[in-house]
Amino acid sequence: MGVGTGGAERDVVLQGMSSRERVLRALAHHETDRVPIDLGSTWISTTTIPFYERLKRHFGVDRPTELMERNMQVCHIDEEILTRLSVDTRFVSYNSPELASNQCFELGEGHYRDPWGIEWRKPPSSYYYDLHQPPLAGEITKQDVCTTRGRSPMTPVSLAVCAPEWKPCGPGRIARWC
Repeated sequence: MGVGTGGAERDVVLQGMSSRERVLRALAHHETDRVPIDLGSTWISTTTIPFYERLKRHFGVDRPTELMERNMQVCHIDEEILTRLSVDTRFVSYNSPELASNQCFELGEGHYRDPWGIEWRKPPSSYYYDLHQPPLAGEITKQDVCTTRGRSPMTPVSLAVCAPEWKPCGPGRIARWC
């Protein structure tokens, strides 16, 4: 029996729903056993470090806080907290933060350069970082675009400027000749 049959049959279908089922049904605009909960699946839906430290104390979690997005000072939520709060979503990264190309370079207290070559500074009285120095400031040449540290050579902008002989050959494929 499906949702919408009414009464006890409907309740049986909705009971014990997995997080995956709950989220997929909600996204498809179908009834769920409860509203899906998201906390920390993106840097937009997570929390700031000061609040998270209080949340960890409340739940008795003493593991180190893992930074998710430095500029906004937000962090990953520990699995124990996600489980205890019955959160249905999890953070998934398409680009591993452990890769050398994704590392930031410390330039001093409250000052760093991100993997794209952008410099950020955190004012002493702020929770957040401000843009300090973009990597392509002032006059920009073709050489600047092609050699800027951190820029992937396979992005559409880089391909158009640095390798105009390369072109898209279909969904997800880029080659010199199709």
